[in-house]
Amino acid sequence: MIRIKVQTKESEINTIEISGHAMSGPYGQDLVCAGVSAIALSSLNAIDELYPNCCEMSASQNTILIRVIQNSPSIQNVLNFLYTQLDMMMRSYPDHIQLDKQ
Repeated sequence: MIRIKVQTKESEINTIEISGHAMSGPYGQDLVCAGVSAIALSSLNAIDELYPNCCEMSASQNTILIRVIQNSPSIQNVLNFLYTQLDMMMRSYPDHIQLDKQ
């Protein structure tokens, strides 16, 4: 199961952590994992390119972490876009993705 934890403060996203594996298909052919990875990594690339130094970001073998260190409306737009995409994936694949927003 892919677990997505979104932490907010005053309705602004502070942290997004994505971990685990969907296990919805054979290794290398798991379309749910591929979809979540594509959404998350393209968001990381956009943040890194458009808003350098606004977030601490890391991507390891099975965990992606984004933590806001310099907030702005622009970075919130990107993070809300990421959240919306992940939420849509979770709605499509509820047996493979768990999303928790606090």
